[in-house]
Amino acid sequence: DNHGLHEMEEFSYAVRESFPYLPITFVLNKAGTTNRQQAMQKRFRAKVKNADNFLMPREDSIVDRAQGRYATVLEISPRSSLRKSLKLLSAHLADFN
Repeated sequence: DNHGLHEMEEFSYAVRESFPYLPITFVLNKAGTTNRQQAMQKRFRAKVKNADNFLMPREDSIVDRAQGRYATVLEISPRSSLRKSLKLLSAHLADFN
């Protein structure tokens, strides 16, 4: 929602002021496919256009199955868009080390 985007923007300004050398990566969790959710994704991307950002798709059934089986998303659904998004985010974060 707009309040959440405003809070994210305020937080990023505070972090950039206090730690200008610290890279920030934004993640929009549970991104869906409804018109409302796609509009939110568009607003999210507009707010973070100059920063690294990722969308994690909403795939509750995969997450529920993984939790129920004490397994990873890769083990439950190796070709899912959630697994692909997690892989991209993981690779991005690994580059910082």
